[in-house]
Amino acid sequence: MRNLLLGLSASFIALPAWADDITTPLNVTAATIYSEGASVTYRATVDLPAGSHRVLLPYDLSGYNFTPPQLKVSEGVTIGAINYLDDVTYDQDALLSPAQARAKVAVEAAKDAITAKQTQTRTVNLQLVALDTQAGFLKSINGSELGNADPAQVRALAQLVREEAEASIARRLELEQQSRDLNKELRDLNDDLAEAERLFARLSPPAGQGGLMAISVEVTTPVSASFEVARIVDNARWSVDYDFRLSYGDDPGLTVERKVVVQQGTGQA
Repeated sequence: MRNLLLGLSASFIALPAWADDITTPLNVTAATIYSEGASVTYRATVDLPAGSHRVLLPYDLSGYNFTPPQLKVSEGVTIGAINYLDDVTYDQDALLSPAQARAKVAVEAAKDAITAKQTQTRTVNLQLVALDTQAGFLKSINGSELGNADPAQVRALAQLVREEAEASIARRLELEQQSRDLNKELRDLNDDLAEAERLFARLSPPAGQGGLMAISVEVTTPVSASFEVARIVDNARWSVDYDFRLSYGDDPGLTVERKVVVQQGTGQA
């Protein structure tokens, strides 16, 4: 592979038209953590047909310091202009690894389950509103309005009102229980969604919005091209930590355990 030092610009630059724009994921393959900062290596592989192309690699400049990243490209690939495109929208799904794609499917399934449960909950709530409307109508019936009705009609109407009221009470109790059950299920589904989103985020999927490294390339024959980017980031470090345990009694002593604490805030898994 050939090495190149990159000078990146965080502004849009007028570029010539290329035969193809090819967006491909840039994944972390190695990292060396220092007491302050880290050296991180990324790698992308893409099949290129013969011709001129522009390879677009998701590349976040956060944590970027004044040392330019180093790019290695495989044989058979001629590099032209290299630019950094800021705040670009791109297709996230096209860049997902199989594990990331499965995790995203789980997130979408959890969202669909919540939507379906919300529909059920709203249906039950509307049925409760309908019962309230019915109860209001029954309460509006005034005995004085039946002064001209014969006793048999009054008794029949009274019986009907009582039966409807009893049925309404039973139905209300049933719907209220359904509403409580559905709300509990909805809380559980929201917990499931939060867990699915957490697992998806742990895989550090491409955001679908952000910076892109745009590399113009020329290949004379079809080639499986690899691009390796090495950079120094600031938001990573390691330190030493100690645990001291003092014991008393018949066999007093002091136990010291040394640990290494590694921290990073690069957003990369």
